[in-house]
Amino acid sequence: MIIISQAQTQSVQIRTPWGIEPAVSFMNQFFVPTHSFRKLESAIRTCRQDLEAGLFSIVVQSREQAQVCCPLPREIAQVVS
Repeated sequence: MIIISQAQTQSVQIRTPWGIEPAVSFMNQFFVPTHSFRKLESAIRTCRQDLEAGLFSIVVQSREQAQVCCPLPREIAQVVS
């Protein structure tokens, strides 16, 4: 599990097979928000459940919220200019 500050990411819009999605770029990888929480503890609990299910996700924390984000392969995501 990785918990990062929103300041460590770059917000982007990406085109996927499902349409244009908000995403964050972190360490040259795109992550799509799947859940938003007011409390960091709730986001950590959801991220831990993902890990227990064999999935990888990160928690991106800002002042207002914490988001659980899952990775999206670059092969299916293109940044929208």
